[in-house]
Amino acid sequence: MDRTGDEEVPGNLQCRGKDVNVEQLIVDYGSWFYVVTFFWTFLEGETFVIIAGVAAQKGLLDWTTLFLCAWFGSFCGDQTYFWIGRLYGPRVLAKFPRWRSGVEGALAQVQRNSTWFILTFRFIYGVRNFASFSLGMARVGPMRFAALNFFAAFVWALSFAGAGYIFGEAFEAVATVSADQRATALAKGISIAINTTGFGLLVAIPLLSMHIFISNLAKKISDEIDLYSVKLENLLAARVRQG
Repeated sequence: MDRTGDEEVPGNLQCRGKDVNVEQLIVDYGSWFYVVTFFWTFLEGETFVIIAGVAAQKGLLDWTTLFLCAWFGSFCGDQTYFWIGRLYGPRVLAKFPRWRSGVEGALAQVQRNSTWFILTFRFIYGVRNFASFSLGMARVGPMRFAALNFFAAFVWALSFAGAGYIFGEAFEAVATVSADQRATALAKGISIAINTTGFGLLVAIPLLSMHIFISNLAKKISDEIDLYSVKLENLLAARVRQG
């Protein structure tokens, strides 16, 4: 369940920690590279998606297809881990006791705010490896997890595939200017990346906050409906007994 890895992002599109040259994978597999992306994101790694985003900017890949494969790969991977935790959690922990501390750390976050945790665990170092598995063990509703996980995977894929594309634009801008202007061009590229990221956060944070508010409001309304339903049932039962 490791989504981290120790990859680096050099100029030749190579993940050194995994000894994987992404550009060579694209040459070797062609359109099958998108299938590789799906299964890679099913298992792990932001860096792979960032480098693939750079490749998309260079015209080696279609960015939209890359984004969709990363989105659904990440979503399906966490759905799988969720159901493993839900169906076999105690047995898996008995077989791999070293995972217990990581699972307990994730469960502690779930208890504080499960909605926020589902939306953000992909970006939290140290707990994301066990997050979906722990959420399954915590008996989070399957439909609720699937809906939130679907949205969170969308944000994750968009963030890293988009970041890769922006980095590619910045590298290209630096490479095409004269040596004495490269520092200025690099600063401009970094500024664009920061502004784009900031705009994304300005959009995402209010939407996430609104989602949490609406979810809590819906839960409150549902609880009140259940309460009044029980009261009405008791009232009708009492009148039947009196009649």
